[in-house]
Amino acid sequence: VAVAAVSEPAPVEAAPEPAPVEATPKPALVRIPAKPARIEPDDLKLISGIGPALEKKLNACGISRYQELATLSDADIDRVEAAIKSFGRIRRDDWIGQAKARHFEKYQEQI
Repeated sequence: VAVAAVSEPAPVEAAPEPAPVEATPKPALVRIPAKPARIEPDDLKLISGIGPALEKKLNACGISRYQELATLSDADIDRVEAAIKSFGRIRRDDWIGQAKARHFEKYQEQI
């Protein structure tokens, strides 16, 4: 009986060692700030032309702080005046300017 010649397998080259990977530092823990305390509304009645009834109407429109009143756009002014049924009063009594002054007086921050 004839025996077939067995061929030797080709030598296998060892895989090159992977380059060392620098350890990536773990990100520092990020502290999530505590929920800010509820922001207290400003006394909008200190603005000339705003009494208790108008203050309630402004609050119903989402305006309870000097900054909110001071930063109204022209479109916002029109919307608020329609909602509080006080057409022209915001501009005529310069609520925006008064709100900016009151905000600065209370918070020492320019708007």
